[in-house]
Amino acid sequence: MKEVRWLRKIEKSYLFIILLLPLAAIMLRLSTYETFSWLGVYGTVIYNNLPLFYAMAIAYGLSTSNRGVIVFSTVIFYLIFEATYKTVKSENDLYILGGILSGISVVLIEKYTRRIDFHGAFELLSENRNLPVFSSIFAFILGAAMGRIWPIFSKIITGLGYWIGHSSYLGTFVYGFLNRLLLPLGLHHNLNSYLWYDFGEYNQITGDMNRFMAGDPSAGTYMSGFYIVMMFGLPALMLAFYFKARKANRKALRCLYAMSILISITTGITEPIELLFLFLLPRLYLIHSVFTGLGLVTAEIFNIKIGFDFSAGLIDFLTYYQRQPGSYKILILGVVFFILYYYITYLYLKNKMFIVPGDQIENDVNQRLLASEYVLQLTEALGGKENIQYINTKFTRFEIQIFQAEKINNALLETFEKGQLLRIHAKTFQLVTSNQGRFLIEAFRAMFRERVV
Repeated sequence: MKEVRWLRKIEKSYLFIILLLPLAAIMLRLSTYETFSWLGVYGTVIYNNLPLFYAMAIAYGLSTSNRGVIVFSTVIFYLIFEATYKTVKSENDLYILGGILSGISVVLIEKYTRRIDFHGAFELLSENRNLPVFSSIFAFILGAAMGRIWPIFSKIITGLGYWIGHSSYLGTFVYGFLNRLLLPLGLHHNLNSYLWYDFGEYNQITGDMNRFMAGDPSAGTYMSGFYIVMMFGLPALMLAFYFKARKANRKALRCLYAMSILISITTGITEPIELLFLFLLPRLYLIHSVFTGLGLVTAEIFNIKIGFDFSAGLIDFLTYYQRQPGSYKILILGVVFFILYYYITYLYLKNKMFIVPGDQIENDVNQRLLASEYVLQLTEALGGKENIQYINTKFTRFEIQIFQAEKINNALLETFEKGQLLRIHAKTFQLVTSNQGRFLIEAFRAMFRERVV
């Protein structure tokens, strides 16, 4: 699969965000108990500001220079954009979509305004000092526009929720599928809101979640299947990631992966896992969305009715499983989905040029020296240090953009292996390596510094 270029560029920078999520998830779950309610501040701050963090990560990952100004401008853009949007339309938070729009917008603004020269009274706005100003203006305009446009989509999703509630198995599958698919856009709340708090009635109490808490034996249809996915499916997916990594480097992955798996199983908080591969492998996320739909349908077919008050994790399962004798079926179906998730994920990754986070080459002095020599030769072949515009690093692949194709030393270029150095366009090369990725990154950074992204 050909990855979308901008997705590849941000795949490293947003890992800083992922590392924050496990501890935040633990704090949130503990805060549901009165004794530890004060811990919720930590998790709430992290999760409530995820869109801002994503905006900063995207801006940092997509930019090739002036990163400090760009990230600063992105923060300004997001704050104004979000405030304007909520003023025009106070409901339906844009969630991560707002961060994505902010990060991309500032990078594009910088691209088209960097060459603008100001004179006279406006000379102070030259040299990228105009970027925060332009960003704030455009953020206000975009926020107002989204405040008018986005409610249209929200109404459509809410109407779809009504259809789902009256469409038996097909509706249940669509709900599970869209619940995950719409997560990055924040629109999944519209589906949850109707089905969990308004759908159905039991002793004048409405909503699948509210009726379950009130003792309605028919409630739980739109919650039960999530236990299968969150306690079994996603942990299996992470294990597939782990065993896809090199054996020598799995130790570096254990902390992040083990924490993410443990949190998904115990609390039902899945963002540390889902956001890890949402941008890296969007098609795998689509497959995960399909499996979520199938998980909910399967639970409904087997007449499993178990809800939750926080999320579909082991803590809620142990709290509510006694309400229905058939709740044990979750464990049996979970094992089946665990196997499906694991093997489909592993097969999907098998033939992909995808290096899981932390799967790095072992440290070795000789390899570092060889990498430095290699970079010097490559730089000379591509026309010298001044002819390199930027280098986008991706562990085993490096995208190299040059300024002038005329400066290339074709004779020297031919000495490189054809399958290793590929010419994608006139000024774009791709270097593919399997055994020196980490050291090549270090060598490139030592020579080109800010031009390495």
